[in-house]
Formats: sequence, structure tokens, C-alpha cells
Amino acid sequence: MSTQNAFAESGTSPTITARITASNDSERAECRRLMKDGFTVLRRGAPDFFAFKEVDGGMEFCFVEVKNEATDDLSQEQEQYHEALKRCGIPVKVSWYTTVEFKRVEE
Repeated sequence: MSTQNAFAESGTSPTITARITASNDSERAECRRLMKDGFTVLRRGAPDFFAFKEVDGGMEFCFVEVKNEATDDLSQEQEQYHEALKRCGIPVKVSWYTTVEFKRVEE
């Protein structure tokens, strides 16, 4: 299911108007085309890792964001990115650390 369909089925729409910072003319043109077609285009906010492993003949996967508990918060772009992934049924975890000591995971 596309992100656009996930938002349409939920009856909501993204809450952030993304500021497009494309690297070149082709990317800017594609961003404009996607936005004209009703997509929200994010350039920032992607999780830090894509993790996967084989499990019982299939695959288990998730996206992981790593944050320092003392100094970091999720940015608005990260929150929107995570929400779009979750609405599409894609697992996203936030792993909180203090320096290098693991503290907790939020799903």
C-alpha cells in the first residue's frame, strides 16, 4: 500500500508541508511532479538503519532510529516519516541511549 493510500484510508493527511531541498534540477522537477499528484515529499527524517534477518524461511525487518536520551528528540520530519511508515504497516523502532548504554526501545 502506498503512503498516499494509507493516509487516504485513515481519513487523515500529513500535517507538515515539506520544504523541498533537492540536489539538482531533475530532483526538483520530480519533487514538484509528486507534490502536484498529492504526495507529501520528505527529504529529511529517514530512520538511521534498515535492519532485517531471515526467520522461518521469511524475512523480519524494521527501521530503527537511534537517539541520545539526554540530548535528542525526534524532529518533526522524523515523526512524520515514522508515522507514514507505520501507517503502511512498516515497523519503526526508536532506540534510546545515554552515551553508549542502551536504555529502551519504543515501537
